[in-house]
Amino acid sequence: MASNPALDPEDTYMEDSFTGEIPTKPGKRASSTVVVDEDHPFDLEAYISNYDHDRSTVKRLLFIASVCPSLAPQALSKAVEYALEGRDTTLYHSVLTSYNNVVGPQNAVPVNQEWVETTASKAQAEKDKLEVELKMYTGNMIKESIRMGHNELGHFYRSHGDHATALRHYTKSREFCTSSSHVVDMSLNILELLLEEQNYPHISTYVFKAEAALEASAPGGDKKKQAGSNPDKEK
Repeated sequence: MASNPALDPEDTYMEDSFTGEIPTKPGKRASSTVVVDEDHPFDLEAYISNYDHDRSTVKRLLFIASVCPSLAPQALSKAVEYALEGRDTTLYHSVLTSYNNVVGPQNAVPVNQEWVETTASKAQAEKDKLEVELKMYTGNMIKESIRMGHNELGHFYRSHGDHATALRHYTKSREFCTSSSHVVDMSLNILELLLEEQNYPHISTYVFKAEAALEASAPGGDKKKQAGSNPDKEK
């Protein structure tokens, strides 16, 4: 039985650099305060309604709160609302703490402990189920099922904010890719993680891998690749 290929050094480096946390500290653009008043209006509700209620939208709201103090209570309140629609209890606690720090103790919102416990319980049950399934697929050596099992665990950990573990499962799925479309799928999963983590230096690597896989899957792609690697063959 052939051994599985080793993990790409690029993937190993990224795993070490992944924190799994949403960067909330404002960058250089946040050094100045944005004023919102009658002369400089900004409809936060209309703006944020253009986006899905997901983790990236929570990031937008956190950024708005960091650069515009007058909108901070509204932006953080909306961020708490969106966090409750997700499955990341750590994100919820972080956003709620930021909101309570802004509005003060008199207007502080208590932790929704029932939601936290219910979400954590569902997460544990789902994780156990996915791990058992992957173990079964691995024992049976069903490559496509193993690939999908790693993808599902990657999606699971990503939705719960554990980007480092999600990355490990996404990169592990590459060992069981049997077509160019699988490599593209793996690359896109990692690219989404990189964007969410704001880990921009590694984006070009996986754009290249996705493009190479697409080129290989095009009609005559394999022949072109072979011809490019052995130009004397055409002579």
